[in-house]
Amino acid sequence: PTPDHGYILVGTALDPFYQNTAYYVLKLDSNGNEKWSRIFSDPLNAYGNAIVPTYDGGYAFVGSHNGIFYDGVAEIVRLDSLGNIVNSNSFPPADGWGTAGIGIIETGDSNLAISVYTDGFISQNYYSLYKIAPDLSTSWTSFLSYDGSILNPYDVIQEKDGSFFSM
Repeated sequence: PTPDHGYILVGTALDPFYQNTAYYVLKLDSNGNEKWSRIFSDPLNAYGNAIVPTYDGGYAFVGSHNGIFYDGVAEIVRLDSLGNIVNSNSFPPADGWGTAGIGIIETGDSNLAISVYTDGFISQNYYSLYKIAPDLSTSWTSFLSYDGSILNPYDVIQEKDGSFFSM
């Protein structure tokens, strides 16, 4: 949901130019009619996972973008109210084959937090939480857990006392 009683969605679409997967953002009004949509692409595949409205009237989404040196990087992208890119940042894996941005929230202090999955070596997969500064740099990061399974879409929320919770 968006403050104007509409909806904002992020996902994946086929890019007609590069013929690969790309970020797809769709803004709907309160009746479900399309206000605008955007495809963000380059020669590498990208997969949108979660989006939130931001304090400044824009939006921020998190997803996974194939990298040149990694199987994937977690990526956060900020958009203005019309869906134009304001800035972005990617988070390569510290140790592993690739990362995936899973969930995103706007925090109580008008910053952002994202949950990230890292595909480690020999089933040492793990989840992390990143607190994101306004310039999209990392304020802090925290290890959440190991998981020997394949990617699971775990999200993050912020409690009223300011602490974070992830499943």
